[in-house]
Amino acid sequence: MVATPVYKSHASARRAASPKPRAQSPIPGASPGLLSFFSPAKPKKAAKSPPKSVVKTPKAAPKAKKGALITKIKQSLTSITLLNWKDPTFLFLAPTFFSVLFITPDDSTKTLEFGLPSASMALDYILDPAVAVGVIEFAAFCYYARNAKGGLTKAQSLALHWHLWNGIIIYTMMDGLNGAFSEYGPFLPLMHERGYRNVDRRYRRHLIGKPPMGPSMYEVAVARTVNATEVLVYSWMSIMAAVGIATRAKWSKTIEIIVLTLACYGTIIFVLPDFFDGCLNMQPIGVKECSPAFTPYYAFYVYFGLGINIIWLCVPLGMLIVNVRRDFGFKGM
Repeated sequence: MVATPVYKSHASARRAASPKPRAQSPIPGASPGLLSFFSPAKPKKAAKSPPKSVVKTPKAAPKAKKGALITKIKQSLTSITLLNWKDPTFLFLAPTFFSVLFITPDDSTKTLEFGLPSASMALDYILDPAVAVGVIEFAAFCYYARNAKGGLTKAQSLALHWHLWNGIIIYTMMDGLNGAFSEYGPFLPLMHERGYRNVDRRYRRHLIGKPPMGPSMYEVAVARTVNATEVLVYSWMSIMAAVGIATRAKWSKTIEIIVLTLACYGTIIFVLPDFFDGCLNMQPIGVKECSPAFTPYYAFYVYFGLGINIIWLCVPLGMLIVNVRRDFGFKGM
């Protein structure tokens, strides 16, 4: 046989095209698939996650935090300089709040005795939870008005004090917590016993359904709804209005108009219907008499206790008129 010459280039091409021989198994006759079944699997290497960059935030020094707190407290105390302790609203509401300490009524004889309270009675009255809430509200006013500047006009000062002291004393402590929730907590029980129960029959909730001395359930519900609205809505809106006036905030007029309108409406709903029914809820309770004899008892509980409600109709209405006239650009306002 004659050998056929093969050129080197052709041989290299054939070797490159031919498949590579499989690796021989160490066990004769065993297939590679069977060996892979019995051989242990090689553990996979976990992918290395990129190192996280840890940024250490420097902790604020305790002295710096303490200094900032002291600064805010000092700024809040400057808000007290905005207040005029001779303001008519404050001079009227503060003595009204403390008046029940100096009277002892007798509803059966319709008489009234005056005297000084004991030290323990006065201390319990001042440390009442309702007073504590009022103090917190006053602190909130001082804090949020801490950046206010002085120079309020007389009208602005009168409006500020009206909203502030009504929000704290009337809408929160007296009408609010005492008037609406007196039986649910220790909110000024002395005021409820000596004041509200003798002023209006609707606060004698322990006598519901027992006429003529007790109210109906509907009468109680109306009174409680008005009083609850005072503490839940009127109070914080009035304090916000005072803050807005002090800081010259743009939204102060909006809040002021809302709370003044609510005050007028609440007074009408609470007082006016009773006059149409012969004043049965007023003293003398259960008797159709709207103008009883002018005695110390009736003077305090009728002509003062109920007569002052006209203030919360006339003053808010007058303030509303002033605001509206200013918005419309009437001269002289």
